[in-house]
Amino acid sequence: PYLNNELGVLQYLKKDYISAENYFKRATELSMNWAIPWSNLCLVYKDKDEVDNAIQAGNKAENLQNDLQLTKVALGMLYEKEKNYMLAEEYYREAIQLNQRYYLPFERLGNIYLNTTKYSLADSFFFEAEVRKKGLNYVGNNAHNLATMLPLPFQTPLICTLDTTKRLEDDV
Repeated sequence: PYLNNELGVLQYLKKDYISAENYFKRATELSMNWAIPWSNLCLVYKDKDEVDNAIQAGNKAENLQNDLQLTKVALGMLYEKEKNYMLAEEYYREAIQLNQRYYLPFERLGNIYLNTTKYSLADSFFFEAEVRKKGLNYVGNNAHNLATMLPLPFQTPLICTLDTTKRLEDDV
C-alpha cells in the first residue's frame, strides 16, 4: 500500500490524475484502514472537479483517522475551491489545532480572509505562514499538501539545474 500511495503521489505531481487515482485506490484496497491514501484521493478528486467523490474520500479518511491534519487541509482546500469559505475556514482551523507548526493551513486561511475582505486577518495569517516557512528549503508547488511532501530543514543552499532537453517522456 505504501508503494502504491507513493506512486500515486508521483503521478499527482505529474498532474496525471487518472494514474494517481488508480494508485491511491489500489493503496486503499491493500490497506483498508489507512487514511492517507483516502486523503490523497480527496485531493485528486478536488483537482478533477469531482466534488462528490472528493467529499466521500475526505469523509472516509476522517472516519478512519479523525486527527489527521492532511485530511483537514484537503477538505479545507476542496471547500475553498468551491467558495464555501466558512466550511473551509473550519477545516483549516481544525488543522491548526492538530499541528500549529505547519504553514499551509495558515496560508490558506490568509487567502480566505483576503477573498472575504478581512485584510487585517489575512495579513496576520500570511505572516504566521511565513514565520513557519523560515529556515525551510521550500519550493512552492501544487503538491505541498500531500502526506509525503514535507518541507525539509534548510541546511545549505541547493542548486539543482535540470537539463530538460535530456528528459524522457515518462520521467517523473
